[in-house]
Amino acid sequence: MGIDDSSVVYGLEIKQHEYDKFLLAIDREGKFNMSPPLMPQKYSIRRIPVIHHKKNRDLWIIEIKVTPSENDKKNRILTTYSRECFVRMNASTHKLDAVDLMEYIRVYE
Repeated sequence: MGIDDSSVVYGLEIKQHEYDKFLLAIDREGKFNMSPPLMPQKYSIRRIPVIHHKKNRDLWIIEIKVTPSENDKKNRILTTYSRECFVRMNASTHKLDAVDLMEYIRVYE
């Protein structure tokens, strides 16, 4: 977070208490609102300062690394409990509607 899909670094202005809330939200959402659940031992999160910028405030990049298991490597589709589907491809996450999901399965499975 803090880098757009064109690799432009813009950073986020996030205070420590906001970052702490973010970490708790990721933990809660990963465990209870994703299928398969994203457990804490499968990911790491860190806050990295943006060093060279022209704004007069602290800016951060949030790095989230997820370590896939062998089963996860085969199944790149993530489903939320509200039945939304996402796929991670080319350093971007894409939401899939029903037609996109069928096409993805046809091409990649």
